[in-house]
Amino acid sequence: MIPLVLVIEEETLGTALDNLGRAERLGWLPSVADWSEARGLRNRMVHEYMTDPEEFRLALARGRDLVPMLLETATNTLSFLKSKNYISHAPQDT
Repeated sequence: MIPLVLVIEEETLGTALDNLGRAERLGWLPSVADWSEARGLRNRMVHEYMTDPEEFRLALARGRDLVPMLLETATNTLSFLKSKNYISHAPQDT
């Protein structure tokens, strides 16, 4: 979603990391580091077969810890889109 919003705003797209940095500076994303960690964690959990139950438990716990950051990013981005009248309401507004 972030690259699409940057395009709508006529921003020049860069690498994924550059785009995340721009989103952080615009206040949509609380932390590039946390976002990158969440993405890496997701990739590990989806694409690797974890055989160690403790490793899997820790991954799930960390994923749970990162949920507020993901929700904040979505809320911030939707608020921005609404403030610019790109959308009339967010899904939770209906």
